[in-house]
Amino acid sequence: MFAASDYQPPTDVNADKLPVPDLLRESAGKTLAVLREDEALAPRLEQSELLAPLTRVLACSPFAARSFSRRPGILDHLLSGDRIGRPLEAGELGRLAGEALVECRQESSFMRELRWFRHREMCRILWRDVNGLSSLEESLEELSELAEACILAALEFARANVAERHGLPLTAEDGPSEMAVIGMGKLGGGELNFSSDIDLIFVYSEDGRTNGSVPIDALRFHTLVCQQLIRALNQRTVDSFAYRVDTRLRPFGNSGPLVIKTSSLESYLARSARDWERYAWVKARVINPCGMSEALYEEIMRPFVYRRYLDYSVFESLRDMKGKIEREALRKDKANDIKLGRGGIREIEFITQSMQLVRGGANPDLRGRSLRGMLARLGERGFLGPGTSGELDRSYCFLRQLENRLQGMDDRQTQELPDDDEGRARLAYAMGHSDWESLAEKTDSHRETVARHFSTIVFRPDDLPEAESGPPEDLAAVWTGDAENADEVLKAYGFPDPQVALDSMQTVHQASDYARLDQTGRKRLDMLIPRLIEAAAREPEPGPTLARTLKVIAAIARRSAYLALLYENGPARDRLVHVCGLGETLAKQLCTVPALVDELLDARITQQVMDLEQLEEELDFRLVRTANESEELRLAAISEFKQAAAFRVGVLDLAGGLPLMRVSDLLTGIAELVIDRSLEHVWEELAEQHGSPGYTVDGERKPAGFAVIAYGKLAGLEMGYGSDLDLVFVYDAQGEDQVTDGLTSIANSDFFFRVARRVISVLTTRSITGRMYEVDTRLRPSGRSGMLVSSLQALDKYQRESAWTWEHQALLRSRAIAGAAHVREAFEELRVSVLRESVRHEDLRDQVIEMRRRMLGEAPVVGKGRFDIKHARGGLQDIEFIVQYLVLNHAHEHPDLVAWPDNVRQLEALARHEVLPREDADVLTRCYLEYREILHHRALAERPPHTPAGEVAERAETVSGLWRRYLGE
Repeated sequence: MFAASDYQPPTDVNADKLPVPDLLRESAGKTLAVLREDEALAPRLEQSELLAPLTRVLACSPFAARSFSRRPGILDHLLSGDRIGRPLEAGELGRLAGEALVECRQESSFMRELRWFRHREMCRILWRDVNGLSSLEESLEELSELAEACILAALEFARANVAERHGLPLTAEDGPSEMAVIGMGKLGGGELNFSSDIDLIFVYSEDGRTNGSVPIDALRFHTLVCQQLIRALNQRTVDSFAYRVDTRLRPFGNSGPLVIKTSSLESYLARSARDWERYAWVKARVINPCGMSEALYEEIMRPFVYRRYLDYSVFESLRDMKGKIEREALRKDKANDIKLGRGGIREIEFITQSMQLVRGGANPDLRGRSLRGMLARLGERGFLGPGTSGELDRSYCFLRQLENRLQGMDDRQTQELPDDDEGRARLAYAMGHSDWESLAEKTDSHRETVARHFSTIVFRPDDLPEAESGPPEDLAAVWTGDAENADEVLKAYGFPDPQVALDSMQTVHQASDYARLDQTGRKRLDMLIPRLIEAAAREPEPGPTLARTLKVIAAIARRSAYLALLYENGPARDRLVHVCGLGETLAKQLCTVPALVDELLDARITQQVMDLEQLEEELDFRLVRTANESEELRLAAISEFKQAAAFRVGVLDLAGGLPLMRVSDLLTGIAELVIDRSLEHVWEELAEQHGSPGYTVDGERKPAGFAVIAYGKLAGLEMGYGSDLDLVFVYDAQGEDQVTDGLTSIANSDFFFRVARRVISVLTTRSITGRMYEVDTRLRPSGRSGMLVSSLQALDKYQRESAWTWEHQALLRSRAIAGAAHVREAFEELRVSVLRESVRHEDLRDQVIEMRRRMLGEAPVVGKGRFDIKHARGGLQDIEFIVQYLVLNHAHEHPDLVAWPDNVRQLEALARHEVLPREDADVLTRCYLEYREILHHRALAERPPHTPAGEVAERAETVSGLWRRYLGE
């Protein structure tokens, strides 16, 4: 099958002759001593033919050493019979899993024994691998078969458990409602790593109901089964976990249902799926026996992935995907990452799968799931250049072997080469090398081969760093202070006031970080700054632009990678200077959050049309990239996205590319995305600890939901760059047994309180990229003295019986933005109903006027002759109060007045129903938008929200007149 190279990696380079390194001998010896204390094992360990390979396993893998020490029976089992000396037969792992788990009736015992079965078989595969008894192909196949055996065992256990109470799901025709478990990625391709997570998608055939004593619908049945299956594999216990399960590749990701019907899957793939999802489905495979697998592939999966014609349309999308990966690799130090770094495994995967997508529709023999098989086929068909397929295959085998043994050391999903002496010694020994240097050299050679082929296949010309000569000599002399005629040189380049530029350079020279630079850092700076001076000279205001640019350089001077990037990448350097030329605000952001320099790698930053779908894709891409990282890094990914996205909006805004309403829409959308993904993360984290919240109604268990409600600017789509988040948290509380379903169960109310508190913490905690938002929760029922989280029932009762008029004003500008769909819908029904039915009309006008007076009394004092745009009479708040009064006073007559939470659409509705004359509505809308425009530009310029009174006197008088007309004050 692998005709391109017929290559098998050197899994056992001198394995039997290579001595155990000194750094590893002591720990291996200690484990052997522990094992010799076991009576059953002791005689076996005296056999020299077993002692040497065992010592090698212990030296290569602390994971195996821990597993053997905790359960010596594992080793005894492996040494019995012929478990180690031969590869397993097809289906043997499934049979062994059944034997290991046959006595398990309780979930706790099943999870314990499943984990130890997995540990045992991992140790067997590891033993054969590091001792050269199996090929790479055999190891990857057995790792994949082991995962499948565990998944199928968990599926069978979960299905039986749910069916015991609810029965089995039947369709209207009394046929079975089946479910398919689809393995994605390396699991689908049968190429799992030693410590891979598993990507799963669940699909069921038809709707129906179960036939048990407590019947439920088919979707609920399959969902319960999948939840138990995931918990059985994924939940961390004292015995660790079996497999990390990732279900985010399902339609609509985390916001979509856990299980989807085949017809809905087909509709999604045909209408809503994006090109990157075609890439993800290349290796998709149904892994459980079911009658729907063939139809799933032939009717839904294959037509989605492979088009009938030569598909060049997808190639640009694939290159964009690679561009994202490339830019990410540039942003972080990926030099030691053998998967994501330059010349890594990801590049080989990308070459192969992109070719499959483009060519597979017209060439059915390119639709396989094995990467090596497809590499060979691409070479045979001439779609890869002469020798390319074989070279890539050899490098792939070496890098996958390296990755496998790296992960086998500690059963940890990592592709980062170790930087400590012990880790390096262990990996070199596992790979059959006597020292780290020889392994590193071989690794670099293979990565160089991959990078070379990758550059010819998928790089775009504008992705390559430009080749430049050294910096202009005259400007270099100006920077170093060696130019006798610095003023004349700078004037010749276009600086009208050379002293401003010279002072800026002197500031950098005097900065403390500059003084601490080593020789390499100073050399990079000496090469970079003349180029920056040259670029600043091309901007409309060269002096101020250079001053701001050099402040940024001073802030990042200790980050040598950024200096190298800016020198080597001319377009990114020019974009930095241009952005600094747009104003002080963006330059300050770059100084405060240097990681934003990464955004300058994208040529579209000053010209692209941003939309929320792109932003959502970007955030999800960042989260997928950190899926297996620490919680701190996953949350940092959300924070980095927020800072980067807001920065890009600011760049487009200042460059004149966005109107105010579009800026607000984008900033609001960014906030909603951040809140939604933060909530998802927190929910998953707490559900893993305590299970999912639910309640029982009429004997049927239902999931309890939670939602985040936005008030104020966030609800009204009017977010600015520094806007706070006004949030309220609600949940549904019905029925009985309002508790979570985990091993450590807690009351639903406690669960939701923890969710809300944790979400606030995520949004407000300061990280390396700064604090994302300030959060204000005082608009909840009873304000600061009220519960942080309210049930919908309690909120409804409060709003109808206890709320003040100002709280109804606030409710008018509210909107559910994240959480369970049914809770969000219920809140909207509650909001509309309260605003139509429960407003106290008898004193509404007096209450609105009184609240406005109180706010005037609390407004900040501004200087004489200044006008406070927001707080002053005739200002923004007067318009908001006029609108709120009129809407609340007439909502019972015209229900759709409360359909929208923002002032502009509320004014339009008031005019449409002739509550407000069209002329007055237009005047208020115009004044409102003009006030917002003034506030927006003053905020961008970091100026206070007040202006000379004369500049807005006419507007203010107009608004004051309308206030008197409608509120009679």
